[in-house]
Amino acid sequence: MGSSRSAEATRSCRHRRPKTCWFYVPDAQAWQARCDATRSAGFVEVPSFNPYWNQSGRTFEDPDGYRVVIQCAAWGAPNPA
Repeated sequence: MGSSRSAEATRSCRHRRPKTCWFYVPDAQAWQARCDATRSAGFVEVPSFNPYWNQSGRTFEDPDGYRVVIQCAAWGAPNPA
C-alpha cells in the first residue's frame, strides 16, 4: 500500500513464456538507481522492440533473452512524446 511503483509482464506468443517485465519508477533518482543496479546484475542495455519504451525508459536483457523495461514514469502516465 502507498507504493508509487507498478509492474506488468507479457508473454511472447512464439515461446509461450514470460519475455518482458516492465517496472514503472516515477522518481528520477530511484529510476537511475534501478538502472544502475540492473546493469550491475549483469543485464545488458538493449534497444526496446517498441520505440515508446526508449523515450523515458531503458530496456535490459539477460543472457537467456528475458527483458526488463524500467520506465521513469508513473503507471498510467501520458505518453512523454
